[in-house]
This record gives sequence, structure tokens and C-alpha cells, in this order.
Amino acid sequence: MAVQRSLWDDPRVKPKGARFAKFNDIGDEHEGVIAEVTIQLFDEGRDTEKAVPKLIFEDGTEVTCSASNLHRMMYEQRPEVGDHIRIRYVGDDDADYNRKLFDVDIVRADPSF
Repeated sequence: MAVQRSLWDDPRVKPKGARFAKFNDIGDEHEGVIAEVTIQLFDEGRDTEKAVPKLIFEDGTEVTCSASNLHRMMYEQRPEVGDHIRIRYVGDDDADYNRKLFDVDIVRADPSF
């Protein structure tokens, strides 16, 4: 008798294309060259609609910058297509409901920016 696999082992279930970055553990990091900067909408069309930056790296990795600290850093640093970026989860702010804290390093494709 064949061993029953989990539904999650079925290759038809695997998402096509996108690889979503996760920052589960302190020290997790993702880096790459930005191929696209776009917006991810949450609660679209509702009063609670929220637009956050989303970075897509050349290798297909997608980083949705919804954590408030990371969203603010993206807004302040304004990464652009062609920039090399590294995002590292460095800890939690216990004073602010365990908000995730990040470090962001950017090497600009255009040094004059």
C-alpha cells in the first residue's frame, strides 16, 4: 500500500512564481537587487484599507513591508529598482506590543541619489 502524502506535498498546490520572504526568527534576513517596487493593498476598498510597499528582487523573492518599523524605513530610505538591499530582523520592541524591528542596508544603483 502506498504511503499517503500530505496535501502540502502535492506539487499542484505549490504557489507559482512568487517566493515570499519571511522574518520569523531574530537574525532572519533577505537581500537582493530590487527588480520592482510596488504596493500591496490590505482590506482593499474598506475604511481600513492599508497600502504598504512591496519589493520584488531579481530572483523573484517578494518582501511585503507591512511591519510598521520596516514600512517607515522604506519610506525614509526610498529604495529604487536596481538598488541592492539587505533587510534583517533584529529583534522586538517590547514597549510597543512586540513590534518587529529591522535593519536595512541599501547600496544604490545610482550613487548620486
